[in-house]
Amino acid sequence: MAKRGYACTAVDAVDGAFKLWTRESRVGLARAVASSCSVPGIYPPITIDGRRYIDGGMRSGTNADMAKGHDLVLVVAIRAAAPGGVAAERARTTLEGELKTLREAGARVELIVPDAASLEALGANLMDARRRPGAAAAGYAQGQSGPGPEALRAVWAE
Repeated sequence: MAKRGYACTAVDAVDGAFKLWTRESRVGLARAVASSCSVPGIYPPITIDGRRYIDGGMRSGTNADMAKGHDLVLVVAIRAAAPGGVAAERARTTLEGELKTLREAGARVELIVPDAASLEALGANLMDARRRPGAAAAGYAQGQSGPGPEALRAVWAE
């Protein structure tokens, strides 16, 4: 059986340097994912090779530009459609730049963002575990409605 690769993002907690973990990084998947999930103030930084790492989402909510070089990129942007002030606008601007980078490199980009019902179910605090069942149900309903499933099936069939 062929080994599969992975890509996982983190940020150095001390100097803010962005890190893309891959199989070539020689960091185990569990450690890479743990560092990528280390949300400041909620989960502690993860030490890898003597450095402390936090959630790659501190750089970008999607880090979609890291998929540059692929012909087809599916981006799921949980917060891209969220209403809000300066932070929401900054996140949208970052995402638009990442999508532009991908398209300029020749990628076909498919973007999925939550619909109104999913946004309502998610709420403002993505770390609120009490909202998970409702958010999962809303996301499933969104995936079953409209052109989503058919469009994605067509994308994967190519």
